[in-house]
Amino acid sequence: MNMKAETKIARQRLSLLAKHGQRRRSLSAAHVIADMGVWQVHRPDVSDVLEAIRVGATRQLSFWDATILTSARCLGCEVLWSEDLNARQVYRSTRA
Repeated sequence: MNMKAETKIARQRLSLLAKHGQRRRSLSAAHVIADMGVWQVHRPDVSDVLEAIRVGATRQLSFWDATILTSARCLGCEVLWSEDLNARQVYRSTRA
């Protein structure tokens, strides 16, 4: 994930906080940003992109869903929360 995508996610989370009328928006915003500081970020390399293409073709997934699955596997995620993937489906070592 690049810096633009990370920034977009941060803006979306802050926007959600504002929409829900949080009383302590600045504290909530600071909490969101602090929380993001400990996230592990995966930056796919060429081999990861090639793996995502293979996974997408094998599992009949979009390139983006396959890339997310590949990144989850690289980060050692056992569970991936997604509304786009089949519930309880196991993709190698990661369960949706």
